[in-house]
Amino acid sequence: MKTFMFALGLLVTASFCEADVLQKPFHQGLFVRAPISDGVDTTLGFTVGADNLSQTKVSNNPGFRTHFSHPVEGVDGIIAFVEWQHIQPSSFGEIKDNNIIDLAILSAESWNISHPESPIKVRIRALPGVHSPQWVKNLAGQVDIDWCKSNCDRNLRTFSIPKFWTDKYRLAWEDFQFKLAAKYDHEPLISDVSISGQGTLHSEVTWRHYSFPHAFKQLVAGGLTFDRDVALWKEDITFMMETWKQTPVEMTFNGLKSYQVNAQHEAINLAPNTAVISELLNYMDDESERLNGKKYMVGNHSLGPDNNFEKDRPNDPSHVQYYLSQAQKSGAALYFQTEVHTSAHTAELLEIAACLGSIVVETTQGETTTSIMKSSVQSGRQAIKSNNLIDTEPTKVKVLAQPNTSYGINNTATLYSQSVIAADGLASFKIAFDVVPTTGTQIRANSQGYWGVDNVSFSNNEAVGEINNLRVVEFNKGGGCMKKSDITGLAFSVTSLFGAAGNQDKGFITQGSNRVTWQDINASETTAVPGFFAIENKGYINLSRLFGEPEVTGFTLGALNGSQPWRVGEIRVAYNSVPN
Repeated sequence: MKTFMFALGLLVTASFCEADVLQKPFHQGLFVRAPISDGVDTTLGFTVGADNLSQTKVSNNPGFRTHFSHPVEGVDGIIAFVEWQHIQPSSFGEIKDNNIIDLAILSAESWNISHPESPIKVRIRALPGVHSPQWVKNLAGQVDIDWCKSNCDRNLRTFSIPKFWTDKYRLAWEDFQFKLAAKYDHEPLISDVSISGQGTLHSEVTWRHYSFPHAFKQLVAGGLTFDRDVALWKEDITFMMETWKQTPVEMTFNGLKSYQVNAQHEAINLAPNTAVISELLNYMDDESERLNGKKYMVGNHSLGPDNNFEKDRPNDPSHVQYYLSQAQKSGAALYFQTEVHTSAHTAELLEIAACLGSIVVETTQGETTTSIMKSSVQSGRQAIKSNNLIDTEPTKVKVLAQPNTSYGINNTATLYSQSVIAADGLASFKIAFDVVPTTGTQIRANSQGYWGVDNVSFSNNEAVGEINNLRVVEFNKGGGCMKKSDITGLAFSVTSLFGAAGNQDKGFITQGSNRVTWQDINASETTAVPGFFAIENKGYINLSRLFGEPEVTGFTLGALNGSQPWRVGEIRVAYNSVPN
């Protein structure tokens, strides 16, 4: 239960622990960000300026960034950009009717009626910072920021932002989002909403304009600290996940730098800090789990057209995409916006995003209804729509011996799985491992692929030397983007055993210094041991549970003295196949 205190002491209490809230599914595909040059863009009477930091990008006039582009053929969603000052102009007031979000919903609804085969949804991106109402700036205090980056007129570039690091600002922001959620959380045409409470120029809340000659210095001089920023990012993550119960939330990540503030209110010891990126992403994952699997999306707005460079970024621990890739492997959905300002690279950008596992991509500037419908662009769009959300549970595959095979005395037997399909639906591969016999013996299999030593069984102290060397073989990317190295986490999961006649089997299984013995694999005394279980007279050993190890990559087994013959059936191997 969480309580919000709004203006005039009004208390609004809401429970955020409902386990039965039905969440909306993710809506995948290509979303229109910038205006389609030959399409229709609604701006409530104002002109959308060039999205270029070398020009005047922001304005104190409500409506400058309050817009959306109407749906066109070949896209899957539109983005409603809404300035806070436009939609809640009065102090702690109600959300204005017939606002830009309402108009975007009507546009999507109209499109969906006439195009039921290609339904459109709306992403809400609320813009605070320079787009905040004056009443918020008066309440929280404001800082005048010179947003000049290079070659620009400072008189056109100085705009104020509220002190978003203050408690009074949080009071106003939470009031705003709470009312937005009350109005739109249940709306099925809203696909997701941005976590943007600490935005300045836009929704990239972790971008602090380090390279600007004035902006970062003025933020710090106004009272911002790194520790306060980190605390508020977490606070906003929790608040948005709890408030938007049905709608997925999304957050943009950029490279971060930590710093201290000296007595002159200047930032010192400024240095890249990737650990905090990882900390924030882990925090989102933990909060999602706490909130019964709350859906969320993470992204970056700087995807570039250099194919090889971009595809390798998930392997570079100095880059934010490395951490986004790790978050994706933990179950987060991924999206991208691009840093380019031309539609010439759209197809290539979509192909890169698809290979990185993205489920949403926002269009570049300069798109036309013709450029979007290019076959290369639509192929990339379909790849994005076809990307599977990552299942973080390992996949398991059965491995048997080659039927009716004698592997030869003292020869290592290599056992193979059937060919399996990776998570991208294109790549294929097999899992293999080795069974090393003890000296003077051989591995032999019957017609079903069940195996043992010389007599296709184990009895009277017969054993194997080692079962190990798990590996991926016969990898074929199938025209996709996955690499062999994307198949990870190989571990022995479960082995099945066929007990001896009359339940006279006795055996041992060893992993490292851990040794466990049994007598009658199906007996209740055996199955009472964690890791042993039996189904239809077949015994099973869950290796991870038995040995208390998350990933068992090698073990031995054999018969104890006096055991009647028994044999090994299938051995299941766990793996993850997550495209980088």
